[in-house]
This record gives sequence, C-alpha cells and structure tokens, in this order.
Amino acid sequence: MVSPDRPKATLGRDATDRTIQVLRPLPGGAENVAFSASSAASSAFQEDTHTIRIVATETCFYRVGDSPTATTGDTRLPQNVVEYLRVNGGEKIAAIRESSSGNLNVTEMSG
Repeated sequence: MVSPDRPKATLGRDATDRTIQVLRPLPGGAENVAFSASSAASSAFQEDTHTIRIVATETCFYRVGDSPTATTGDTRLPQNVVEYLRVNGGEKIAAIRESSSGNLNVTEMSG
C-alpha cells in the first residue's frame, strides 16, 4: 500500500508520447551474488524497495523470498538478460547455476 504522504509514481514518456518505465538505482542498493552449484542469497532488500533489476554473468535459476534457496526447478535467467522483478522490503533473492558458476548483479530500484 502506498503511503498517502508519498507521491504516486508516474511513468515517463518517450519522443512519441508513449509511456516508458523510468526507475533509478537506490543508493547502496547494488550487490553481486556469487552463485555456484549451491544456492547463494543476497542481503535483505531495503524496506522501501519494491523493484529490483537483475542480470547474471552465466545462466542461472533464481527464487525471491524471506529466506530463499534456489533450485534448478526455479525461474531460469539466461546469461546477460536483464529482468525487473516486483519484491518486498526485507526479502532476498537466491541463485544457483545452470552449468557454470557466475555472479547475479542485483540492483534495488526506486520509481
């Protein structure tokens, strides 16, 4: 629920007046999570975080939750593909490799 004291986010517009998603990184809200054959989790997201941006150096699987453990049955993230996810403050993201170990770059975003 959005606080009545907090302004509602609005979408930006491009040159053809189409709405575009406009977000910015939260200060101190970036982390690299090294994943391997074992699940590895991020730090807990800041309480005011509702969106994260993720991209991985190698293909991986991920799970978001209060205390997540990723498995190869979770959502697959191909190498170098950027995704934006809706999250709640205090949650974490965990990742596990598909075939090669790598890093999951997690950036907390603000609208």
